[in-house]
Amino acid sequence: MTRPDTAAGQRGRGTPTRYTIATARAICQRLARGEPLTLVCADPAMPAYRTVMDWLAARPRFREMYAQARVLQAHALADEILQVLRCDRLPPADKQARIKGLAWLAAKLHPQKYGDRSGPAPDGAPAPGFTVIVNPPAIGAEPLEQESDDE
Repeated sequence: MTRPDTAAGQRGRGTPTRYTIATARAICQRLARGEPLTLVCADPAMPAYRTVMDWLAARPRFREMYAQARVLQAHALADEILQVLRCDRLPPADKQARIKGLAWLAAKLHPQKYGDRSGPAPDGAPAPGFTVIVNPPAIGAEPLEQESDDE
């Protein structure tokens, strides 16, 4: 039985669909250079987006390569931010909007490097940095008793 969206004997858009390490590497290299996956998959020589998602679910080695490529993509986006900053042709508002979007995406792809460090770490540990003590107790003073939550 043929699918309604393809005629008999025709392959669907996004060929090749057979997994090869060469195709997996090509996808990851393009991601690492900053190209969005949707554009990679729009290339007729690349698999469809859904196929890449299936490979991620079924192939641990590809999943590792893909994760590393996304980290490298965050670095590429940071480089793109520098290019936007140096561009004299963009109006300031456009430049700001573009930088904000690129920075947001870089933070999502690599939160340890480009994310907001003001909150707690994903493992619950406090964020590194300064500790500010407001109204420290006098030296030699009795420590304050902590209130319990069950009262």
